[in-house]
Amino acid sequence: MAEPTLTFTYNPAEITVPSISRARFELGDIAVDGEQETCYLSDQEISAIIADSPGWKRALFRLADAVCMRLSYETNWKNDGTSFDLSQRADRWMKLRDKLEKEADLEECLPDSEAVNDTLQAPDSGHYFRRNMTNSPYVQPPYVPGGELP
Repeated sequence: MAEPTLTFTYNPAEITVPSISRARFELGDIAVDGEQETCYLSDQEISAIIADSPGWKRALFRLADAVCMRLSYETNWKNDGTSFDLSQRADRWMKLRDKLEKEADLEECLPDSEAVNDTLQAPDSGHYFRRNMTNSPYVQPPYVPGGELP
């Protein structure tokens, strides 16, 4: 069985719509020239997570969490005056993951409402208030004993 070929693409023109390129842009994983050597996530992994997540922020959180899992085994290294502090990368990604988790939790707890839908238009060209909007056929006018309404 042949191994699937992993792809690593980035197109800056696509960062305005939810896409692989936008996910790479928001995560900072845009150095695609070196493929596996410079990118943390392949296009296939990103597209699978985006398709499986309920919202965009949740997808970004899950992608950042996957990168944190990959970096969790890296340790600092020193030899003859040369040192690599690899835990700094993991710390940066963990901070990003925590930030995205908070945003994803907030995104999921906001109610879905037609009031915040940009495509919804009021019947009188966008004004919220209109004449007689509080009149209801189910509510009787107030009763004034012995007289007319003012």
